[in-house]
Amino acid sequence: GHILFYVPTHALAEEAAEIFRNLPGGADLPSLVLRGRSAINPSTGMPMCQRWELAEELSGKVDSITQMLCKTEQESGMITEAPCAQGCPYLAQSEIWKKHVIFLPHSYLTLKIPVEGPVALRIIDEKFWGSLIEHVSIPIGDWERRPWFDGLDQKDHDSPDGQSRLARRTVLEALTANEPIPDALSEKDFDGNKLEELARIERQRLAPPEIKPTMDDRSISRQIEKNMGSWNDVAFRDAAIFDLLAKTAGQPNTERLHLSVEPRKKKNKNEEPTERVLNAHYLKELRQDCPYILLDADLDETITRQFFHQPEVKELQCRPQAEVVQIKKNTFSDTWLLAKGEKGREDPELATKRCKDVLSIIEREGVRAEGKVLVVATKKVLRKLYHVNQTSRDELPRDLNEDEDSYKISAALRGLKTDPIKLPPLKGADVRWFGPRMLGVNDFEDHSTIVVVGRLQPPVNAIENDTRALFGDGDRPLQFVEEARLDNKMIPGADGVCWKVQVHPDPRAQAVLQQTREAGSEQAIARLRLIDPKGKKKVLILSDLPLPTLPADRRVSLAQLMGHPELLEPMPDLDKLQRALKRPD
Repeated sequence: GHILFYVPTHALAEEAAEIFRNLPGGADLPSLVLRGRSAINPSTGMPMCQRWELAEELSGKVDSITQMLCKTEQESGMITEAPCAQGCPYLAQSEIWKKHVIFLPHSYLTLKIPVEGPVALRIIDEKFWGSLIEHVSIPIGDWERRPWFDGLDQKDHDSPDGQSRLARRTVLEALTANEPIPDALSEKDFDGNKLEELARIERQRLAPPEIKPTMDDRSISRQIEKNMGSWNDVAFRDAAIFDLLAKTAGQPNTERLHLSVEPRKKKNKNEEPTERVLNAHYLKELRQDCPYILLDADLDETITRQFFHQPEVKELQCRPQAEVVQIKKNTFSDTWLLAKGEKGREDPELATKRCKDVLSIIEREGVRAEGKVLVVATKKVLRKLYHVNQTSRDELPRDLNEDEDSYKISAALRGLKTDPIKLPPLKGADVRWFGPRMLGVNDFEDHSTIVVVGRLQPPVNAIENDTRALFGDGDRPLQFVEEARLDNKMIPGADGVCWKVQVHPDPRAQAVLQQTREAGSEQAIARLRLIDPKGKKKVLILSDLPLPTLPADRRVSLAQLMGHPELLEPMPDLDKLQRALKRPD
């Protein structure tokens, strides 16, 4: 059968395929890069599908985009197809008959690939689980009230709509009272079959689209616009929740659903600024039709077992070949670096001073480096560094100017349709931000120095939401923190030295946190390819976060790094000495 090799992005799939073909014997084995409809066809420089924009509008709203836009088989057996179907490079991928090594992005992990034939092996490179998580939030008013409930008698619990209304109320009552949802539904006579039927009824509320492959693009666009009101997310959203309830019926509980208070998105003058919201957290399943091989330097066994119950883990330990210098007693968090107080207000003067210090460090490392320098930081910090450096906003990509949450790995991976963005340099150094777009990137293996500014610290709710999706149906209840604050605990680094670190009290949530924070820093540093480096390498970590696989050769204070970087040994009393020198007496 086929061998599927999954990597984070299309660009990495192209790169991996080229490396494979250049291996001894690689050119003799059939291989290809699987490209989606919007992917660029290297032969033409155009998208693989002429109707890719229409396909994106229909994505998630119809059962089969191919049957609606490309070609379909009538009951008589006759095939009707779009004018562009003949010779379409996207559809041509499904006509492959030989067994291939196929390179494709993570976004295909849960999709049926448009290639015929069985799959013998699936190989996943880099962290993948974030692309399988989905979070949905529904205002309580939208969940409780639907237009089709308006004509119902309040005592009607027998009709399909009456059953739907009763189940919705039961879920809310259980969550409000902090009681197990399966028990509450069971008491009202809802079992898995009834809940599955409610999900089916919700899906039936969607009006079938009147689109055929033979229609022209303008007519299809008009039909999409005409039906958009009925193709909203409501029916899909509600059906997914009933599916989740059906799947967890009979279990002791599910923590994939919970209530929260959030800022109101659409506010009227007389409405409260906040509203109660029902949150649902889903975990998509991987196809279990063949063996898997996972290649991930940051693999976490606790998370991996949620997809593969008995994985065989082989660990290769290699010490990075580099000089590693790390700051001590300073997290270099976004809050500290941007000088934000308790209420989130920034001290512009102090923030500018701290950013100037970082820029001077970057500039100095560029002068001393034997090659190019890479700088990695959070998007918020990079925006401030560019501002202090007087870089025009026009030079910055929209992705950096937008306040999207790069720490939300699951959301970021689901939306990773484009490949890494190129940023303007800072003091001569190449720049990237933390996050999924750093996974597997080989663009910086020739760089000699990396400066890691701070760390990617997710908010507590982001950690716990991903934890609910991954472990919400476990045998042991999850432990959540109060007031959205993590604990402080002494944690040993790779060199055995213990440092104070913020941790989550639940070990499963802590695993999720480390996959973002510690693994985020290690992934950034790994872009220099330190296991078999080309030339001398240096790693400068502007954060005291201990990294599990990267022991520090030297730990120095910020004062020493700024004032006496040439001194190899740490100077623990430097701050006292500097204060004494400033005294007039």
